[in-house]
Amino acid sequence: MDHKARDCVVVIFQTHGRDGAVQGSDKDWLEVSTITSYFKASVCPSLANKPKLFFFQSCRGEEIQKAVPVQCDGGGSIPAATGSRVRDVKMVAPEADFFYGFASVAGTQALRHPETGSWFIQALVQSLQESTKSDDLESIMTVVRRKVDDHQVETVKGEFLKQTAEVRTRLLKEVVF
Repeated sequence: MDHKARDCVVVIFQTHGRDGAVQGSDKDWLEVSTITSYFKASVCPSLANKPKLFFFQSCRGEEIQKAVPVQCDGGGSIPAATGSRVRDVKMVAPEADFFYGFASVAGTQALRHPETGSWFIQALVQSLQESTKSDDLESIMTVVRRKVDDHQVETVKGEFLKQTAEVRTRLLKEVVF
């Protein structure tokens, strides 16, 4: 397909998963790398230099994260790297401009409330709705991760379960909505 008139592609999966794969409606497993390979610039040139955003509401393993009490303190921020080189001929790496938002970290389950649904999708939708036109995707996803981390559930054994969302990015520029 020709995607020249489009600014980006967004794909959201809500399914069962394991680290590196999601389950289709046919119960077969499909590797995330296989899914995303169809969107590479070498396969789909009209998406070159355009963000390809993938969100996965799925488990990435069987482990359940248990809450650990911490003492909060102030933290600093790391300055962003700046600078770029301009060339006459624009080349793009096939793996460039991919963004991955995962409901959980590798090896762990993605939690959800039986009535209100996924912690991750709730946080994502709410954060997108609350964002301003100047908020970039990575800033929004920091808020999403914080909102997911704010959730906890107590088990019958009195343990508290938590979840950490994960972002992996190869974006070459800021994405704003």
